[in-house]
Amino acid sequence: MPLTQQQLEDAIQCLFSVRLDHFTLTPSSIRPYVDEAVLSWKIIRSSKECGLIQLDGEQVPLEGSLTVAPTKTTTYGLSISRLGMSRLLGSHTITVDTSACITVLIPESLVRTIIQEKLDALLEESDYLYEREPLTLEIDDTGVTLKFRLAIDIAGIDDPKLDINCQVTLEMEDGKVIIAFNSISIEIRPGGFPTGVPATDATINTDIEKVKYEAPNQLSEYANNLPVSNLLPNLKIHTISTSEDLITVTLCPTP
Repeated sequence: MPLTQQQLEDAIQCLFSVRLDHFTLTPSSIRPYVDEAVLSWKIIRSSKECGLIQLDGEQVPLEGSLTVAPTKTTTYGLSISRLGMSRLLGSHTITVDTSACITVLIPESLVRTIIQEKLDALLEESDYLYEREPLTLEIDDTGVTLKFRLAIDIAGIDDPKLDINCQVTLEMEDGKVIIAFNSISIEIRPGGFPTGVPATDATINTDIEKVKYEAPNQLSEYANNLPVSNLLPNLKIHTISTSEDLITVTLCPTP
């Protein structure tokens, strides 16, 4: 149901029934994983209580403080809202200083070697799968593209071919690098397998799943355990991104 004229007028009056006494940020720049900043505020009402006071989208009291430690430059807004309308009372931006961090570049050739080694180990364990063509891998700003060209060794079937194409992106979750699959396609040629042939056997399906997931996941394991971490164990991954032929990892000091 749409708001009445009176409700609109009351909501607008509510939004302007408060004033900002102060909204401070100390300090305005912090180092990731090391420093904290404190936001403090006080809001004064000029009429009856109404509306929600929110800091960064979360309800807060009229007066208070909040300790924050963002890992990337972040803007915090203090606002009042009522019936779907809001008024920004003030905002502060905390700048995250990464000047003490280091950047590690992982070239496409190294990524290919890492995943190829994992693939070789998986195929060595399999009784059914073997490599038909060398692994192909490309890195660009959309992520990593992997193409596995395998064959399945099944008696009585003429050279069945298995193609697995993966498009993956690297993401951060709780300070760890994880693999996110944008797409996976699997094609078995020629024409799949007839009923009764053990190509749908759980063992073969398990082998295929290992290639599909474990080989690319080796990349996230490598990123989370970069050799530089052994030399400087107080470093923690801050950001990760992909660009043409490169994966860029930024690591920052921790206490």
